[in-house]
Amino acid sequence: MAVPPRPSHPSHPRPTLLVLLFLASCTAEIGEPLDFHGDEEEDLSIEITNQKVSDFERSTCSTSSVAPLSTQIAEEMLCIAPGVLVKLEEGNGLSFRSSAVLPYMEAEAAQHLLEVADRSPVELSSGFRTVVQQYLLYTWRAQRRCGITAAAKPGNSNHESGRAIDVANRSSVRSLLRGKGWRDYFSNDPVHFEHRASPDMRGLDVHAFQRLWNRNNPNDRINEDGDYGPSTAARLRKAPAAGFPIGPECNGAAAANWYGDTCEDDDGCELPANNGTCMTWTDGASSDAHGMCVSECTEICPDRSGEVATFCAKTASGEGKCVPHADTMSGNCDSIAGTAPTTARRFELGGGTSSTVATVCLPADESGIECSKSGREGECINKDIMTCDGTLVTGACPGPSAIRCCLAP
Repeated sequence: MAVPPRPSHPSHPRPTLLVLLFLASCTAEIGEPLDFHGDEEEDLSIEITNQKVSDFERSTCSTSSVAPLSTQIAEEMLCIAPGVLVKLEEGNGLSFRSSAVLPYMEAEAAQHLLEVADRSPVELSSGFRTVVQQYLLYTWRAQRRCGITAAAKPGNSNHESGRAIDVANRSSVRSLLRGKGWRDYFSNDPVHFEHRASPDMRGLDVHAFQRLWNRNNPNDRINEDGDYGPSTAARLRKAPAAGFPIGPECNGAAAANWYGDTCEDDDGCELPANNGTCMTWTDGASSDAHGMCVSECTEICPDRSGEVATFCAKTASGEGKCVPHADTMSGNCDSIAGTAPTTARRFELGGGTSSTVATVCLPADESGIECSKSGREGECINKDIMTCDGTLVTGACPGPSAIRCCLAP
């Protein structure tokens, strides 16, 4: 398959961000529950008609039983956050071990997986899982069925992040996967790899399910907050395994505006997730007033073909904002009046210190990442597109090699 240019990833409503507090994992990392990994049973006898999700709690051991509903959830995620996922296809070195493998993945992670598959065959036992798939695995574990000895609570699995895979032929591709940013952390979970540089999407699948439920059950609505609580769990059990009659709706996908567009107020910022706001500021040197379209985010922001890529940047106010990349599409910010290239961290709930950074377009007086070396203070810059009036040094800034510390003169 052809993977589109890397999206810098989607935003979704602020309540959904609470889910990111739960860093559940397939691995045995301290404080994180174990999860199911490896192959599910292949059940070719499954016939999906009018069953509810709960009908498969004791009748099978394959999450392919809820594949149609899971596909709707993945497609609804793309409506909420265009570009967050890409659809994988078997071929060119990539194969799925069973029909339980849902063929979706976070876009950057997918790109790096396919680059490995181009060089050596990759056999996926599991990849992205939706909340409904995780519910069945969690239920089967509680019932001591299907040989499942561990399963994370729905909403918490690393496989819901979109950046985790289980690889059946791990030994033959391990070094290639590591070379593309995939990490295998724990010896007691050898088939499991994570692409930690990609954003963590946990909660977005729950939010997508909630939207689908409410669209089809206007008289039995639940909160669309991305939190897998008792109300969501009860509706999930009653949801149709074959999918809802009214499926994904992408009303905001072709929104009139994009990130970085000039604006005067919020009415001029119709963005894909319908949560656009106008960031306004006054240039300290010229006193000129400026404004550009942004939106709140945690880790991920949308992408749209032909538009400047975006990044969920931690701003000086401590909030996460989807803002444009400083790149050729934005003319290194020259096309967005009043902004300048600024090196920023990816925003994470709880003030995380992710090493994922990018150079983005922000107001010229917006502070970037501070750094120091040998007692001297400075700011991290992208040496490829920014100049340093002081001393440029390495080893004091996070991110790729182009990000250097510019120490004050």
